[in-house]
Amino acid sequence: RVDFAMEFNLPVEFTVWTAGRFSKVNGWVKYVDMIAQQFRVKLANGLIERVSMADVVDVRVVED
Repeated sequence: RVDFAMEFNLPVEFTVWTAGRFSKVNGWVKYVDMIAQQFRVKLANGLIERVSMADVVDVRVVED
């Protein structure tokens, strides 16, 4: 899913388990850092958020 979303610049929604709770991260995957085991996600406000692969519970492409 992530590679497909990156190739076609599709927005994704990550469900992440952090600090004992679930949260959502929505944006566009701009880079997959295999060394640091992170996704770099561009948010709607233009900021980049790093999402740890170990914390990802689910990923889905956001449909309009």
